[in-house]
Amino acid sequence: MRSFIAWFLAINWLGLPRQIPRLWKQSLQFRAVSLSVVFAGLAIGAVGAYMSVAISNDLFQSRLEQVLSQSQRAQGAAQRIFDSGVASDRTAMQNLVDSSLVSIRDTSSSSLLAFYRVPGNDVSPIAPQNFASPELSGTIITPALRASVQGGQGSQFWQSVTLRESGASVPGVLVGSLVTLPSAGEYELYIAYSFAESAKTLDFVTQVLWVAGIGLIILIGAISWFVARIVVRPIQVAAATSKKLADGDLSARVPELGEDVLSELARNFNAMARSMQRQVTSLEELSSMQQRFVADVSHELKTPLTVVRLAGDLLYQKREQFEPTVRDTIAQLHGSLDRFSGVLGDLLEISRYDAKTVKLELEPTNLVHLASDVCAELEPIAAERGSVIEVVSPGGHCDAEVDAQRIRRIIVNLLGN
Repeated sequence: MRSFIAWFLAINWLGLPRQIPRLWKQSLQFRAVSLSVVFAGLAIGAVGAYMSVAISNDLFQSRLEQVLSQSQRAQGAAQRIFDSGVASDRTAMQNLVDSSLVSIRDTSSSSLLAFYRVPGNDVSPIAPQNFASPELSGTIITPALRASVQGGQGSQFWQSVTLRESGASVPGVLVGSLVTLPSAGEYELYIAYSFAESAKTLDFVTQVLWVAGIGLIILIGAISWFVARIVVRPIQVAAATSKKLADGDLSARVPELGEDVLSELARNFNAMARSMQRQVTSLEELSSMQQRFVADVSHELKTPLTVVRLAGDLLYQKREQFEPTVRDTIAQLHGSLDRFSGVLGDLLEISRYDAKTVKLELEPTNLVHLASDVCAELEPIAAERGSVIEVVSPGGHCDAEVDAQRIRRIIVNLLGN
């Protein structure tokens, strides 16, 4: 846990948007944690949205059934009062209406009422006037709801509305039905119910779901970080070990712990490293033997070659004293000794390269003259193959500090090839 907290605090949150692409490319652990958090967040969001909608629908449906039951009881109680009352004048009718409204408020637990005469009925002299609570004035009772109530004797109709409660807007439901007044005809009865408590409950549930979802995402991120660290750590160790092997440390090994797949990978990696170490050691020994062999052969041949070369040079200088056949043989011997001397020099040069003891013999050299000399030497070979060699050197010629012999050998190899 401490390592996770230290990692969390070490993150540069302000510069994180610029670091995300680099972390995504370089960190396998960051990709694993990010994908886990993103997919977990999507899953939690989907489940939370479903739960929120389901809870909202259930709260609304439960409250709606409750208010419809209360409205039906209130309408029935008011109708019983009207049926049992006798009104011979307007005052008696108004007292009867007031008694029914008190019964409606007690039965429905709502003081938001509206009472409208149904249009088209003969107006009785004792019929009470239309009235409505201030909260139900205006366009809250829609013409569509009134039309449904007027044509639905014995039925209840409802619609969702927005009510004003303590200066704030709250959701609610408006229920309408018909009641019959004696000697006054049919009236529309509307009762409004506040859904503020249900809305508060839904808001609380939504907040709990949000908090729980965010906490769960953070928990999943922490768990993913620990799991990714457990899985990625051996891979990081293997990568560091492979880098050491690439840098030449053939003794580097991956720790072998446990019996799982990563441990099997570590064992196979170490087996590969040991095999590679044996092969490299064997090749180094073979290369060392080859270097010693070349150096020994070169040095052993140098002394007799010097003696033979002296004898050959002596014969070559006095070749005119011999017969033509012998002169040709002496010339061939002299040429072969020159070639053999060059081969021996190359062997000595190779041995010095292998032993890393090569030293450049720098001297002022005109590269144009050097190239021209080489071209002149190779011109007969080029002519036999139908090629023409030309040296084009515009500008002034100057000397350069180079190893003339090695530069000559390079030019010969290039042109000869």
